[in-house]
Amino acid sequence: MAIIEKAIVVGDFMGGNSLGHGQSFVSDNRTIRQYLTKAERLAKNHPDELKPITELIKKALDHDEKIQQNLILHVENLVEKEDYVTACIFANCAVRSISTRNKNEAIFVGLSLSYLSIDDKLYKFLIKLTSKMGYINTAKNLVSCLSEDKKSGSVITNLDELENKKSTRLSFVFEKLSLR
Repeated sequence: MAIIEKAIVVGDFMGGNSLGHGQSFVSDNRTIRQYLTKAERLAKNHPDELKPITELIKKALDHDEKIQQNLILHVENLVEKEDYVTACIFANCAVRSISTRNKNEAIFVGLSLSYLSIDDKLYKFLIKLTSKMGYINTAKNLVSCLSEDKKSGSVITNLDELENKKSTRLSFVFEKLSLR
């Protein structure tokens, strides 16, 4: 019995994320790199056109659905280069792309990104996503991250009327991650 418990503890830290949604490794696949590079170029050259950027990231996810680490690292590299506008656009499209497949993974990735790469558009998307999923305390924490002029709106004012439907480990993790 002790050997099994030890294996479970060791397994929690080997490649899987803290939510237990499978493993997400950095992929060195050439096709994925090409999709992400094209998406970055589009984000720099056409920042108002989110759909083609999102579609390129979806194609990368079609190729390998466990590339969340690639997406996070790509955003971090843009932040490191101090290209905050492109980082925000890429982050927004990445979270939206992931949300078409797995909303919990999208929330996890969104909450894992640097605050320098998250703008009000992405915060609002995460607020809508977390409130739809029933993570109301997480949504309320994210509201505090919005700029002052964006804190009003129907989604935000309706949060007080909703009950926190999820009192699971996952809701607790999201709530703690959203406390930046």
